[in-house]
Amino acid sequence: MVSLAAPLPPRLASTSLHSSPHLPNGRPPLLHSASSWMHGVHISAARRDLPLTACLHASAIKSGLLPADLFIANALLDAYAKCRHMGYADDVFDQMPERDIVSWSSLMYGYCLNGSAITSLSIFVVLISSELAPSANEFTLATLSQAVALMEDDRMGKTVHGYCLKSRFSDDAFICNSLIGMYSKLGLQMSAEKLLYGLPKRDLVSWNAIISGCVRQNKFSEAIHKFVMMLEDGVLPNVVTLLSIITACSFMNQPMLFGWVHAWISKLQLGSNDFVVNSLVEMYSKNGLLHEGIKAFIQIWCIEGSESLDPISMAAIIRACAVSGSLRYAKAFHGLLLKQSFLLCTFLENSLIDMYGKLHQLDSAHNIFRRMKERDTVSWNSMISSFLKNNYPMKTLELLSELHLNVVDDLAPDFFTMSSSIQACAELASLHHGEMLHGYIVKSGIDADLILSNALIDMYAKSGKIEFSEKIFSSMDQERPQYMEHHDSSLWYPWRWQSCFKDIS
Repeated sequence: MVSLAAPLPPRLASTSLHSSPHLPNGRPPLLHSASSWMHGVHISAARRDLPLTACLHASAIKSGLLPADLFIANALLDAYAKCRHMGYADDVFDQMPERDIVSWSSLMYGYCLNGSAITSLSIFVVLISSELAPSANEFTLATLSQAVALMEDDRMGKTVHGYCLKSRFSDDAFICNSLIGMYSKLGLQMSAEKLLYGLPKRDLVSWNAIISGCVRQNKFSEAIHKFVMMLEDGVLPNVVTLLSIITACSFMNQPMLFGWVHAWISKLQLGSNDFVVNSLVEMYSKNGLLHEGIKAFIQIWCIEGSESLDPISMAAIIRACAVSGSLRYAKAFHGLLLKQSFLLCTFLENSLIDMYGKLHQLDSAHNIFRRMKERDTVSWNSMISSFLKNNYPMKTLELLSELHLNVVDDLAPDFFTMSSSIQACAELASLHHGEMLHGYIVKSGIDADLILSNALIDMYAKSGKIEFSEKIFSSMDQERPQYMEHHDSSLWYPWRWQSCFKDIS
């Protein structure tokens, strides 16, 4: 819980204020008016730019705006929260000579935004327990309901509802919508609907909360029914509504609904929205209707223009081609990208490598990989994984060796790279290479997550070293696994790692 009287630690002075690209000449701007400062802090909050926010903080102190100006302090508190740095937000709060309800609500919202629901609730308890603290308003109670939803505490949710009923905001539409959202996220759909039907006027936020709650509980038919009720209530859907409905239709496997949803997307002119396009393509592809998905995508492309679609939208159709197993569609779409002179970025090229790998077209995947102007770790992992999944374990290890020796890309293997490589050693039953890679994992400090640990267990078992498999298995739940203490400590020396690559080469 936040301390209400802690001194400001000297962290602000040590913050790198000169590293923000938004600062002229690398110097903190001196803003003499509150309006110009507010404009700057709104920009820093929107960009989630911590160095710029800290710079503006220093500028406000130097200009004399802080700590006296409550309005400025509240804006700064909110900016730090959006920059995901609640330590600085605490400092601002602690140094405020006076605090209003906006100060308390902003701090609560910041912790809630950063996933610390219990801290947010604790701040509320301090607020209502203090005689000098201001009374809670509708924003405080809305944040409180969000925190309880994050905690997934049904009993606490009902307690918050009771507190809201006793307050002067019991009939406030904003509070009611927050409670509906809280009950929906808690899985208490009956309570959410009871609140909804008791509202004198239901708006889009109310219906979206109910519909998304139905989808979250896998009540897909009920979600469609609520969508129809919303339309009958005279409320038009938005992107959030349609994303929930597309998800419901995807799992219901009823193609007759797809055209209906698609028609609503066209009617509301949401065809250029990346999230809608991705969900629409996945809806078709998951239900074996890839042709319709590609047709819908191309229709959007032709109407909106290729400039309206970003690489994430393009990756959706590439992923759909991979899932469908249709090489014809994969090559056709790849050709369309090239024909339209769409600039292939690293993200899209990685998607194409993965697609061709899943379609067993290793030559095509490898050609894209070799021709890439810039490769990242995902590029190497996609190609390594493609070799492994297509039963070329030695090729997997050869590419790992190339990654290690590559000075152009200047990249290091990560846990995914090592997991695929360990699996390749298991396929080859190569204990020697497996031990070398295990040594590198320990030496380099790569986190041995569940997938990587399972790969090590499998590798040692297939190599006949059952005792090492058991040792890894028994130590998986420990903070520092015992399997790091191998019987032969010389295996961890770097020269053995280098010799592994020499052997592979």
